[in-house]
Amino acid sequence: MALWAFLSKQKACRSYMTKNMKYFGVVEGYFAKPYPMWNWDNRNLILETLVEFGNLSTYFYCPKDDPKVTFEWDKAYSSAEISKFKGFVQKCIKNNITFVYGLNPSMKSYKDVENNFKAYVAKIIEKFAQLQQLGVTTFCVLYDDIPLAYTALEGRMLSEALEFARLQCLVVNEVQKKLGSGCNLWFCSSEYFFIKKNPYTRALNKYLNNNIALIWTGNKVFTKKITKNMLVKAKNVVNSRELIWWNNYPVNDPMSEGFLNLGGFNKPGTGVISGVKGILINPMREVSPNIPYLLSFAKYLSDPNKYVRAKIYRRAFCKYYNISSTIFDTLFKFSNRSGIDNGLKYEYKKLRDINVDAETDRFLYKLKKSYINIKNSRLPKDFKLLISQILAMMEPSQKIFDCFPVPVDATYLNRNLLIVLLRLLLDFKAQKGFEDSYRTIKALVNKVIRNKPMSLVNITNISLELSSVCKLYNKYLNYNKIELTGVERKNVETVLLKLIVWENGFYARIISKLDKIDKLRAFSLRLNINQYRIESLLVEIERFNGDF
Repeated sequence: MALWAFLSKQKACRSYMTKNMKYFGVVEGYFAKPYPMWNWDNRNLILETLVEFGNLSTYFYCPKDDPKVTFEWDKAYSSAEISKFKGFVQKCIKNNITFVYGLNPSMKSYKDVENNFKAYVAKIIEKFAQLQQLGVTTFCVLYDDIPLAYTALEGRMLSEALEFARLQCLVVNEVQKKLGSGCNLWFCSSEYFFIKKNPYTRALNKYLNNNIALIWTGNKVFTKKITKNMLVKAKNVVNSRELIWWNNYPVNDPMSEGFLNLGGFNKPGTGVISGVKGILINPMREVSPNIPYLLSFAKYLSDPNKYVRAKIYRRAFCKYYNISSTIFDTLFKFSNRSGIDNGLKYEYKKLRDINVDAETDRFLYKLKKSYINIKNSRLPKDFKLLISQILAMMEPSQKIFDCFPVPVDATYLNRNLLIVLLRLLLDFKAQKGFEDSYRTIKALVNKVIRNKPMSLVNITNISLELSSVCKLYNKYLNYNKIELTGVERKNVETVLLKLIVWENGFYARIISKLDKIDKLRAFSLRLNINQYRIESLLVEIERFNGDF
């Protein structure tokens, strides 16, 4: 790859990491669907990247789609599976990369673990022992996204979270004891924001061994920018325990296929890097687009004071994919953004100001010229698809491309509904004659944002499919959706899919009636619709095509 050629000070940074026992690298901790889980060739590509960059020293294995990490955590790996692990772990050891193995040991119920404590811990140790025999010395117990950690009924029965946290801590402490002094143990607790002290964190402080590092994601699951103030507050909540920052960017597992986060490592505030025990990057499901991002992270580590995010990422991306900066600019303008780049894509803002067909034609010509170059590059098909669909959308004979930006999942019913409502808001704003429907949908958006029950009056007049989903929204509003039965889950997802298909067809009819520039505007703004920037989206949708 030779990507590291324009970076410097990697040796000094390696020395800094060794001296301070810092863990910088990758955490394979995403949900892969709708893609398959990474295979060992994929992991080796990432490992080779870590080795080449020199100052990325950690590979944390805990993929949510490895059943033997989650749902079948208590089942041993087969000899064939262990053989794959062995080759990878040996390569890590040879190159001074710390391999960390993480396990999500789900509980059938709180009482079940309490009554069978020794057997439960023994199962965890048996799994860890398989990796220990290969030379792995760092492990993590995760109680974050575990299925059935405890039932909703038990949660209501417990006067506070103290007993649940106590049990987790006792498990983790016992695992640490069984592993022995030659191993390191991390803990990802059910709460990993640490914004303020509560019964759970008080129990954590009371019962958890002090030398067990905690996983921390910032103030939310995804935190746009980590500041020293956030870190100081979090450490105060957990009594100054060591924190490992699990960085949920550029991970795209809440999104459907085709959603790519193009952007470099977002520099944290001064004092953060010295205050955490490590920084681990949760990557995108697509393998190769992570490499330019990792290079930007490595560059930050080599010289935090001189790190310029946009500049470094642009150079890394162009070098890795062997493309020109012009092609990169085209991709970046129409790429998807998460909370880091939470302003609407500047390409949409530029399009909003175009009023002359000649300007539109010039823009499309430049886009087509870029696409010709993109077709012959080594870029993944996801990038090529994006530009080709924008161009195809302008041809009346072409099928309009659409990609729903989040997985259709009953667990995320509210998120799914919100995306459809925002899309409908744009649909109704793009055409005259839908003023009443626009106001109805806007009211529904406000209800979903605030997690409030909605009135079903007038919804049937818009769509039976929408009415059906809104009824389910009200039904499960205060329900732990993780606990939906298989039948309930299938029903919710079936109804959601019907609504998505209906809205897609409605959008196709609406956009076919728009002129050339409004088609581009609508398509570009639609690409921006996701759950990360609701307020700015509402403002831009309101401005689309003037006021009513």
